[in-house]
Amino acid sequence: MDRDMRDSRNDERGMERTQPRRNEEEYSLDELVEILKIILTEESKKVPMKQYMRIVDVDKAMYFLSSIEKQMPNAIRESRRIVEDRDNILKTAERKAKDTVNDAENRARIAMDDAEKSAQAIIAEAEAHAAQIVDEAQKQARVMVDQSEVSRRAEEEATKLISSARSKAADAARQATQYADTMLSNLEDFLNTELGDVKKSRENLTSKRGN
Repeated sequence: MDRDMRDSRNDERGMERTQPRRNEEEYSLDELVEILKIILTEESKKVPMKQYMRIVDVDKAMYFLSSIEKQMPNAIRESRRIVEDRDNILKTAERKAKDTVNDAENRARIAMDDAEKSAQAIIAEAEAHAAQIVDEAQKQARVMVDQSEVSRRAEEEATKLISSARSKAADAARQATQYADTMLSNLEDFLNTELGDVKKSRENLTSKRGN
């Protein structure tokens, strides 16, 4: 008895669900399909001695079939719209992705170009600075070499001058000695002559005193 009461309540709830509403648009397509299933199964009755035959409320079933037919174009259009929207979304996303990739590639290319230019500029500046340093070093080396050469030549010239001066001084001393010796010799000869004359004069004077 309890089971019969539960079945009766279930049948009543099923009947309530399958009762037509005033506005067909209140049903969704899924609801209509579900209601039609209830009509064909739960609300139908088996035909005695006929395993695959059931008694169905044809009017109610046709009512909901008609509602399904009416909503099918809308459902198809909605499905098409969803598909189109999906395609548009996919195309938009794909286009945005391509744009993003292209933009990223362009940015990366620009960044690489800028980095390469910056690196080339840095290298060029470094090479120029290095060349300047080498040039200055070479100039300083040449100056140092020139200075060393000048010092060497100056030392050689000074040595030559000193040697020449010493030689000239020696010659001058030798000549002065010879000149002095000649002068003294001449003086000696003169004095000897004069002394001889003095002796003769004294001898003459002495001899006159003896007479």
